[in-house]
Amino acid sequence: MLISPLDDSPSRGRMAGGRIEGGTVNSGDSVTLLPLDHTAKAAVSRVTKLVTFEGLERTDVQSASAGGIVSLAGVEGVEIGLTITGTEHQERLE
Repeated sequence: MLISPLDDSPSRGRMAGGRIEGGTVNSGDSVTLLPLDHTAKAAVSRVTKLVTFEGLERTDVQSASAGGIVSLAGVEGVEIGLTITGTEHQERLE
């Protein structure tokens, strides 16, 4: 998932938004945040909340699949333009 918007929630903290490009993400999964600098170390975090959107409504869910527009909480150091990926397939999106 390429991080597009960021959202700050008083109850959830900083949330990274974007479209899931492939696979499935579950609440509680470990994910990797890939830095823009290819020589920098990737950071592993755990998804604490997963939110989907239906129009302007937000819904907490346990799982979301490819094509879904989601926001993830629990990923430290998120910035627009970074890639969140599974820990086993670390492929940077552009």
